[in-house]
Amino acid sequence: MNKINIAFICDSNYALPTRTAVNSVIRNKKTNTKLHIYIIAVDLTTNEVKNFEKMAEENVEISVIEKSNIFS
Repeated sequence: MNKINIAFICDSNYALPTRTAVNSVIRNKKTNTKLHIYIIAVDLTTNEVKNFEKMAEENVEISVIEKSNIFS
């Protein structure tokens, strides 16, 4: 089984478009592929983090890595 690692970076302004992109990757993956998707989250709400985590399924692991905005 192939394993692909993918990383996204987003804040609250781009949480929805990032979820759309993650959903597209999941729906279009080949059946013999395992995905590990990393979301580097800058100042996301608890609800937004949970929404990303709910997208995990068989052969799709999602890790949300929360970071603060050091430039603000």
